[in-house]
Amino acid sequence: MKRVFALGFFLVSITLLFWAAQSSSAGNEPTMVHSEFSRCEPEILTSDEPFFVSATDREMAEKEWDNFRNYADHTRIIRYIPRMTIVRPLSDEENMSLRDATGRRNFPPDSYVPVKVMGLRDPRAFDNMASNRHLARRVDPCTARTSRCPNNRRLESVQIGDVGLIFAQSLKPAKDFNFIVTENAQFLNLPETVMNSLRGKTVRVATRDGKYRARICCKPDSPEQCITNYIFQVIGSADSAGRRIVEREVAMAPRQCESFLHALNPVLRSQTDAIRSLVTYVQQTQGFQGVRDLEFFDSVGLVKVPLDYRRRIEAGHLGGNAAIQMGPGTHSFHYTPDDYHSGDAFNDPTSVCAFVNVIRRWEQICPDANCAVGWGNCYHPPSWGVHGSHGSKYCFDLRPITRDRDTGGVTVYQRNYDRENTQRLVDLLTRAGGVGIFNDGSYVNMFFDDSRVNGVRSAPNADHSDHIHVCFPADRPEVQNACARGLQ
Repeated sequence: MKRVFALGFFLVSITLLFWAAQSSSAGNEPTMVHSEFSRCEPEILTSDEPFFVSATDREMAEKEWDNFRNYADHTRIIRYIPRMTIVRPLSDEENMSLRDATGRRNFPPDSYVPVKVMGLRDPRAFDNMASNRHLARRVDPCTARTSRCPNNRRLESVQIGDVGLIFAQSLKPAKDFNFIVTENAQFLNLPETVMNSLRGKTVRVATRDGKYRARICCKPDSPEQCITNYIFQVIGSADSAGRRIVEREVAMAPRQCESFLHALNPVLRSQTDAIRSLVTYVQQTQGFQGVRDLEFFDSVGLVKVPLDYRRRIEAGHLGGNAAIQMGPGTHSFHYTPDDYHSGDAFNDPTSVCAFVNVIRRWEQICPDANCAVGWGNCYHPPSWGVHGSHGSKYCFDLRPITRDRDTGGVTVYQRNYDRENTQRLVDLLTRAGGVGIFNDGSYVNMFFDDSRVNGVRSAPNADHSDHIHVCFPADRPEVQNACARGLQ
């Protein structure tokens, strides 16, 4: 018994054009992972979903999770399921088996989908958000509109392999995303040579005319034993026209390659370049393993500026509950964080990527420790009550450069203020596409109250004597270039 679920689609930016579906670069046949199923039919197009990505429905829009319900009783909430979790729909055979095992007489209502959990975000980011007074309500499983904490206990997260029900409108199709493969993944019962070549790569499920490309393959000696292989494309660099080159194609069946699904990390197609750039950065500079070391704020589509939690300067004025976080780079630091895990360091991925490349270039221009860049006050929606002008997801506050390594900041009126190096920093920010944003959305020069510095302006009814207010809108070509190519 098959059912078709009406699922919404994410709106993505025009940069999705760079990820438009392309045919295999050399027209080669896909590598067939499941060699025992060698009798294959010609390629078909199918609307059947290979797997989904959980995103929560509109009524849970401000939550980083959704309710995960008991298979046998959809009114019972048994766990929570974080956003961007990969789930596989159960087959008819699995549904029939579970129905018999649980005593359920009927299938769940059409508004719920029976699924098996396949892949999860690293839980550290979720846990870190709980320490921020503004973000805690988004990750608290006791505050949902319908959930209850049995015996006053908090719900626990789903684990890989869990089976249950999720609201159909909380699921997004696999074709809306690209996937970065975890670098240290273990691919059980799959051909080692083929699977090892996928570690750290970016893949997508191949489509044509809005449908998935697939091949039905059977065992030669058991024609009744068949699987549906979906075509996964390994995405490489861009060609001269800006289109992504498909390096190769691999055919796999979701039920037979669950360990591969465990290793997939979904990213919006419009954000893939920025996330990949940040992954490369943290691997090269901070010894991180890869994408699962990044922290995501999925309900708003943000990523945290990469910080080195190994290097902290305790902030006594915050009562010992927070610390100045070092990073990105060797000299920059996140000043006056909202909490010990810098819950106020999230911004749009392209903006974060451009900012990180600004810092990398700045450390080449001015490598002296006195040129340390203090930054803070990233995403702050008006509802948080502070820094309401930072709700665009693109903006940062940067302290002016000082003549000594003073993490306490400086104003333009103090002798310790270094105007010359601040001008050099402003010039670099301008090259990276940095601007100020008025309330009407128009772009102007970044805000800073020093009339002797070129490329800045004062903002009405706001004091910017001790910080530069700069934004990196993701739709600006200069910002996109700063992210993709860096700064020279």
